[in-house]
Amino acid sequence: MFYASFVIFHLGVTAGIFFAIFGSLFPSMFQVPVMAYIIEIMMTAAFLVALGRMVRRLVLPHLRLISTPDDYFSLATLTVWFFLGPFAQAHMAGVPVALGEGWLVAYLFATAFFLVYVPFSKISHYLYYPFTRYWLGKTLGHRGSMSIG
Repeated sequence: MFYASFVIFHLGVTAGIFFAIFGSLFPSMFQVPVMAYIIEIMMTAAFLVALGRMVRRLVLPHLRLISTPDDYFSLATLTVWFFLGPFAQAHMAGVPVALGEGWLVAYLFATAFFLVYVPFSKISHYLYYPFTRYWLGKTLGHRGSMSIG
């Protein structure tokens, strides 16, 4: 169950980044109902997982003990970003929502904030993960498991 929440959370991040980039470049793509529903569902699910993670971090003593201020701040800002996403997507799809374009503006401001904040936070793992996986696989992947030739 915890791994499923991990997958949902990270798929929500992927959907959010995809929406932030391509929603600005190709807004008509996100007016297609299927695309709109996929983005909204993934970000709503990620929001619920993020809320659960925040509750776990606040309630469980061992998680409180090892949590840093950056853990709380990163998770809180991602939770807000996930909250804004479905409303921004709904507005872009033409669904009348209270505050209208304000959701999209707030979502894009939050996205811009992450562009500045991420390199200095623990969220930066999503930037270097592909490179470290490649390097570890290339340098350590065959040690003692199979011959090179």
